[in-house]
Amino acid sequence: MEQAGRTAERFLTEPTLNDEARIIEVYRSVLGRYPTRGEQAQAGIFLNISNEDSHGKRVEVWAQFVQALIASIDFRYLN
Repeated sequence: MEQAGRTAERFLTEPTLNDEARIIEVYRSVLGRYPTRGEQAQAGIFLNISNEDSHGKRVEVWAQFVQALIASIDFRYLN
């Protein structure tokens, strides 16, 4: 959980990335691949709830997103 929070912070502090690019970069960083269109759309919907002024809430939601990727089967197994 701590690493997911650090990863979220790292991507959120990158000023050159918008949320769509962040989703792609998080997938590449955590899973070593690009998200499918469906995955990117679902992530966008989930992360939209974090479009608040509160930086802490935004980090929390992005950390949950990273945690979900780490918990996925794609993270644990290689093809």
